[in-house]
Amino acid sequence: MNDKWHNLSSGAEAGAFSQTFWERHKREMESGEFWADRIKGLRGEPVERLRVAIENLPLPAAFKEAAVATRALIRECRKSKEPYDDQLALLYWLAAVYS
Repeated sequence: MNDKWHNLSSGAEAGAFSQTFWERHKREMESGEFWADRIKGLRGEPVERLRVAIENLPLPAAFKEAAVATRALIRECRKSKEPYDDQLALLYWLAAVYS
């Protein structure tokens, strides 16, 4: 099974993903570690913040967090005068899918 919702190709895969996705969130809530709380501690770590956000797509708040992390990566690239075309493409993709 695919581990990302945007890579699913059949209804059966989507059903299995949905079930495991919500079971994981239920376990996290029961253990007291919700992804949104965990991501708050990653403010200075945009790569890890982006990873956690993408794991939790397609939740609406995950799109916002992924965009925030991607913008931070773009700022880092601009400061170091590195290309950031890939980050811009990701930001565009996030906005397009979210809308």
